[in-house]
Amino acid sequence: MTLADLADNQTEVWAHHWQAVELFQQMSSQWRMGFGGAVGLDYAVLFKLMDLQGIEKSRKLELLAQIQVCESAALDIFHRDKK
Repeated sequence: MTLADLADNQTEVWAHHWQAVELFQQMSSQWRMGFGGAVGLDYAVLFKLMDLQGIEKSRKLELLAQIQVCESAALDIFHRDKK
């Protein structure tokens, strides 16, 4: 990503999704890397982070699904020049 990717891109986040956005930001240095670049987040670290924050088990799967949407969008941006 470059600063140009972020310029003028404002997005509203519903309150129900804000915790997932915060977790995704906290995971910014936890990408698994392959020969072509990032391939996905390290979910072991994600679940440890959720444990440390005391997130209920029932909420973890919901947050995972929300974070996977962010992850997929980020991977599309990371690899858009390779398609």
